[in-house]
Amino acid sequence: MKRFAGDPGPLRMKIQFWLKGPEFRVSRLEEWTRLRKIVHIDMDAFYASVEQRDDPKLRGRPVVVAWRGNRSVVCAASYESRRYGVRSAMPASRAERLCPEAIFIPPDFVRYRAVSRQVREIFKRHTEKIEPLSLDEAYLDVTENKTGLPTATRVAKTIREEIREELQLTASAGVASNKLLAKIASDWRKPDGLFVIQPEEVEAFLEPLPVGRIPGVGKVTEQKLHGLGVTTVGQLRGFEARALERHFGRFGARLYELARGVDESEVISDRPTQSISAEDTFERDVELADTEPMIRRLAEKTWAAFSKEPRVARTVVLKLKTSAFQIITRSLTPETPPASCEELTQIALALRERVAMEGMVRFRLAGVGLSNFRDAEDEGLQAELFPRSDDRFMEAIEVTKTGQAGLVEDHAFRLTVLDDMAEVGEAEAEQSDGEERGASHDEGYGACTEDADAGGDEGSAASLQEAEQGRGTTGFSGKGG
Repeated sequence: MKRFAGDPGPLRMKIQFWLKGPEFRVSRLEEWTRLRKIVHIDMDAFYASVEQRDDPKLRGRPVVVAWRGNRSVVCAASYESRRYGVRSAMPASRAERLCPEAIFIPPDFVRYRAVSRQVREIFKRHTEKIEPLSLDEAYLDVTENKTGLPTATRVAKTIREEIREELQLTASAGVASNKLLAKIASDWRKPDGLFVIQPEEVEAFLEPLPVGRIPGVGKVTEQKLHGLGVTTVGQLRGFEARALERHFGRFGARLYELARGVDESEVISDRPTQSISAEDTFERDVELADTEPMIRRLAEKTWAAFSKEPRVARTVVLKLKTSAFQIITRSLTPETPPASCEELTQIALALRERVAMEGMVRFRLAGVGLSNFRDAEDEGLQAELFPRSDDRFMEAIEVTKTGQAGLVEDHAFRLTVLDDMAEVGEAEAEQSDGEERGASHDEGYGACTEDADAGGDEGSAASLQEAEQGRGTTGFSGKGG
C-alpha cells in the first residue's frame, strides 16, 4: 500500500494517539466507538439454573451450589435463594444461616462446561468475534453478523430466544457501542432481560449511576472516590484527567474515560494465555512448614492444566495468604522453564523458603502458578543457547532458597526473585469477616468466587477458553480464600 510523504504510518499513529492523553482519546473514541455494535451475554444464575433444569424437584426451590463446610464458598445461588440475601462468593455457612431451607448442591464443573460450550455454539451462528469472560458470560462483536439481522438488538434478542428454546435456560443481554457499556447494560434488567444503550443516550444514562456500577471500580476505589465527594458518575466527570491521575495513578486516566463511557478495547476471540494457576484454602490454618503437601498437590494441578497449553511459561509464582488475610507472593523466572511437574514443585518449595515471617504466623491459603508465557518457537531457540543441566538446576534452586538473585555465573538459570508483600485485595477486605473456602475444581481452575468488580453470577470460576483448552488466567484472582 502506497503511503504519501509525511504519512506517519499506522504504528506511529497508534503511539501518538495514546501519548496525547485521555482527553484527546475521549474526543476521538466517542466518534469511533459509535461504529461498533457490541453485545454482552450473561447467563442467569448459571450453575444453579443448570441444576434446576436437570432436576425438576429443584425448580422453584432455593438452590445453593457449594460444598458444605466451614470454609466453603457459594459458587452460585438461584434467584429463589437470593431473596434471602444469599450471593455468590459468600461463605456457605453464612448462606445456610440466611436460608436454612436452601438445598446445597456440590458443583459439577464438567457439566457446566459442557452447557457453556452449547451456549457458545449458539453465539457462533451469529458471529466469530466472541470473547468469553467466564463459563457464563461473553462479549460478541456483531457489527457484521452472519445471519444478516439488521440490528444488534435483534441479534441479542434472537440469541436469548435460542438459548431459551434449545437449552431451557435464560440469559440477560446488554447492547451498546462498546464493551464497557454493554457490560453495564446486561446487568440492568436481570434476570432474563435485554437493555440497549444508544450512542446518543450514553451521557444521560451514565451521569446518575453510582460509581460502584462502573466495571473496574471495586470497593476500595469506590471508597476512595467517596472520600473525594464522588458518589455518582456525573460527579466523577467533573474531575480533569490529571486530577484523577494524582489520586489514582495510571488508573486515573482510565477512570476519566470510564466516566464518559469510553472503551476502545476490541472483542478478542482467542486471547493468549497470561497465567495458569491453582489455589486452595486449607480446612484449618497451618504453619509454613506444614504447607509442603498442599504446595505439591497444587503444583500437580497447575502442571496438568499447563500440559494442554501450546505456549511455554517462563515464571513460577507461589502465593500464600496468612490467617490475617495478608497475601505474600514469591516468583522465579529461570533461563529455561521447568520441564516437569517435579521441577515446578521444587521451584515452588524453594520459593517458600524465601518467606520470612516474624512471630507465630499461620496460613490459610496457598497457590502455585505459571505466568509470563512465550511462544514455544522462541523458547526452543533459547534452549539451544542455554542447555539444561540437572546439576545446575539444583544449584539454582539452592540459590533461590538462600535469597540470592540476579544472573548466577555458570548456572542455567537467571533468577528473578520478587519478594512482594501484597496488600489485602479488595475482595479479601470484603470477605475478611467470613470463613470462606476457595473451592478449587477439577484441573485446578480457580475457585468458586465472584468477580466483585464485574458483578457476574458465577464470577471467575473458569472461562470458556480454560474449559475447552486449559488456557486463560486462572486462580490467583485475589477473590477466594
